[in-house]
Amino acid sequence: MEIPLVKGDTYDSTVDYRDSLPVNMYAVMRAIKGTQGYMNQFYGLTKFVDGVGVDRGGVLVSRTGLEGHYRVSGTSFIKVNTNGTTTVLGAVTGSDQCSFAYSFDNIAIVGNGRLYYYNPTNGFREITDPIIGNPIDIVWADGVFILTDGEGVFHSDVADENLYRALDFSDATFRPDPSLGLGINEDNELLVFGKFTIEPFRNIGAQDFIFRSITSKYLKLGCVGTQARKEMNGFWYVVGRRKETAVGFHQIKSGGEKKLSSREIDKVLAEYDDEQLATVTIDAFTKENVKMILIHLPDKTILFNETIAENHGSDNAFTILKSDTIGDRTYRARNFIFDGDTNEWIGGDKLNSNIGYLDETKATHYDEIAEWLLYTPIVSGLETASIDELELNTIAGFSPDNDATVFYSTSETGLIFSQEYTQLYTDNHNYNQRFIIRPRHYVRDDVAFKFRGASRSRMNFSLLKLVAS
Repeated sequence: MEIPLVKGDTYDSTVDYRDSLPVNMYAVMRAIKGTQGYMNQFYGLTKFVDGVGVDRGGVLVSRTGLEGHYRVSGTSFIKVNTNGTTTVLGAVTGSDQCSFAYSFDNIAIVGNGRLYYYNPTNGFREITDPIIGNPIDIVWADGVFILTDGEGVFHSDVADENLYRALDFSDATFRPDPSLGLGINEDNELLVFGKFTIEPFRNIGAQDFIFRSITSKYLKLGCVGTQARKEMNGFWYVVGRRKETAVGFHQIKSGGEKKLSSREIDKVLAEYDDEQLATVTIDAFTKENVKMILIHLPDKTILFNETIAENHGSDNAFTILKSDTIGDRTYRARNFIFDGDTNEWIGGDKLNSNIGYLDETKATHYDEIAEWLLYTPIVSGLETASIDELELNTIAGFSPDNDATVFYSTSETGLIFSQEYTQLYTDNHNYNQRFIIRPRHYVRDDVAFKFRGASRSRMNFSLLKLVAS
């Protein structure tokens, strides 16, 4: 019998069947050893440089004269240099997630309800024009910075981005919900993300506020918070809801939307109230041809593997990421930027001042071991059988620390698992080793399996084969 490892089965006190999602493992599409793919351990984290504090967001700027990797680290606006150092450029008060945009002349930062500009000539300064009020988000398009304060939408002067005029102002009028965030789509249209709506605008060169809404592209779907959306490959990924639905995870493009979250993820999102969901942030990137979206919830991080969803459905595309071995401490890294000078995806840290990169050579998170877990579905049809052999297809021979131990346990329900048994996954340089367990385990009726690892070496498994008699 061949058993998949993409997700398992369990149930909860509401008398409902639930998914046991893999932890720190994600699926990769590739035909190997008779299967369509395999489960690969998520990348490790290696420090690149010390920041100044907990990460609050970053931006990669390509404009000549401004180019570079910038972040808000703690209360400092810094430049991350390719030689592994940082330069402090200014101070951004608060502890909230920041928004960034840049023009031909300035990098703009919105944080703690304030607007800052930076360029090497004029330095770092706060824009204190009272017309600005307390902005929460910013984008740049068509020669102007565009901001929202949660209600109105306004932009800088067309002739001088240092000036803001009272008449260069509008509202998202499709529905009277708050304007929580801004975006620019592939058609260079301004998107205003409300609590229950998304309203697009086009630059028509109008007097005063130069944009006008596009009524044919209104969407009755909003987002839960200012940072609860991210663009990748022309699509927007949003944690949000319609007024008549619960919160879900969606993909948006060209006036249309597609629900991505599975029933299990909807249940997870339902555990949080509006105030908690307002702090959600999203990362989106493609690494090694796998499209990944990381949803950072208040106390956990969910990975959505769009490459798997496109081929095998969203139900099989979710993973939990974490950064510990005992407990459920949320995944540490966020706000990833691809830095072409280092050829790495670099992110900040939720816990301290680390700025690090995704490291495919390690499983550790800043030298700390982070466990992985794989669950199987509940297997039926084995009543009174004996499990004679379990074999996990894998790649052997790559364990420099010789600590690649796998913990194995069984369950009759998918809820309570037996005592764990251990077996070495591989020895370094022993490339012909097979990972076989002979448990001689009696099955009364149904059975499910859990595999767990906590080592410095990355692991992968392509299929579980079971032999019973």
